[in-house]
Amino acid sequence: MLIFVAVAYLGITAFFWKHFYYDTKINGSDFSLRSEADVQKYMTKQVDNYALTIQEVDGSEEKIIGSDIGIQYKKSAQIAKELEKQNPFLWPRAFWKPDDLKVDIGVDYDEAKLADVISKLNCMNQENWTAPTSAQPEYNGEEFVVKKEVFGTTLVPETFNEVVRNNIAGFVPTVNLEESECYLKPKFVSTSPEVQAACDKMNAYSKASITYKFGDNTEVVDRNVIKDWLSVNIDDMSVTYNESAVNGYVAQLAEKYDTLNKTRSFPAQNGQTYQVRPGTYGWSIAQETEVEALKAHIQNGETIEKEPAYATTARTHTDQDWGDTYAEVSISQQHMWYIKGGQVVFQADVVTGLPTAKRATPTGMHQCLEKAENKVLRGDRLPGGGYEYETPVRYWMRVTWSGVGFHTATWQPWFGGNRYTYAGSHGCINMSYSDSQALYGIIQVGDAVIIHE
Repeated sequence: MLIFVAVAYLGITAFFWKHFYYDTKINGSDFSLRSEADVQKYMTKQVDNYALTIQEVDGSEEKIIGSDIGIQYKKSAQIAKELEKQNPFLWPRAFWKPDDLKVDIGVDYDEAKLADVISKLNCMNQENWTAPTSAQPEYNGEEFVVKKEVFGTTLVPETFNEVVRNNIAGFVPTVNLEESECYLKPKFVSTSPEVQAACDKMNAYSKASITYKFGDNTEVVDRNVIKDWLSVNIDDMSVTYNESAVNGYVAQLAEKYDTLNKTRSFPAQNGQTYQVRPGTYGWSIAQETEVEALKAHIQNGETIEKEPAYATTARTHTDQDWGDTYAEVSISQQHMWYIKGGQVVFQADVVTGLPTAKRATPTGMHQCLEKAENKVLRGDRLPGGGYEYETPVRYWMRVTWSGVGFHTATWQPWFGGNRYTYAGSHGCINMSYSDSQALYGIIQVGDAVIIHE
């Protein structure tokens, strides 16, 4: 019996000099009790039927058929080496310790044919490519959040070719292009700190709330407005303002609330209503200054109520923006009134400019720009030096920067009537000494001066 067992053991041992143990797998296939020749034959057959399945990011698949590229099995010396590593005398261990071997399968193929097949793949057609899109901030209705990146279908040809060749050389049946990083990557992905930083900055800006006050009216700049002004540069994730949108918003405020350049309906003391053209009086937003201020408020995340920066101001934000304290001049009546608190507190006859193109007193919504005593009024400078006229006046109340104003005119023998039609001024409003003195004492710089026909 012992001799029989010994002979059987040695016989089986001799078998395993040329065959793999029981329960031996090579590259996942079962080769139990098979010889090296059996394995080589199997590998040759496998190569003959080989195809590389290419899995694309959009879920589609394409195949590179081995026979189309002239693929051939190249006998692997590693199989014989694995068999040599096997100790035939230890064959009983195979019953409780299976072997799972990995060997390189060598193949040869026609490089030119492979290049031609690759060039005809749909995934290599650039017309089918979609560019990758970086992750970036997106407003979700309440705040800015990270919008996930899109990898697209744009291949990196050099990487794709290398991956395909490596997989064919390794006799790999399937390759996933996304996992193999064959696609052009977006510059920023969801986990990029630059993207979250941009979201944080945009959300900080959006917390601002600026309430502009125009009398009883208000205009609010909050997240619902600010979100549309913010954008991100996808090249570096820097947050920027839409300058034209901010400028446009302030311009809209000016269009809505400015009165400086608008004709106003004016109820005159004579009971008539005049359409008075623009002059130097009225609201006018200093748009460039306010744009910069608004951007600063947003950048600081401020919650404030304010009036915009003004280039010129008026007394109220009502339709009668000159308020209830102002001066009125009627050219047709050659008369002026000073109204304070809605009541006429002073009035006087005047002489206005000679009714010619050059000397007529300009109608319009003006204001008292300055007050001065003992002023010297000068006309245009003459070619030979000196001025067209130089006239000292006791009391001066400027109405336009071009040189029109109320002033003492002691050379006028009388005021009112039709004297202005033949002895009118160079555009100023002439007054007697006592009347000019009285007006000087009550009119204030900034008061509206409304001149009409």
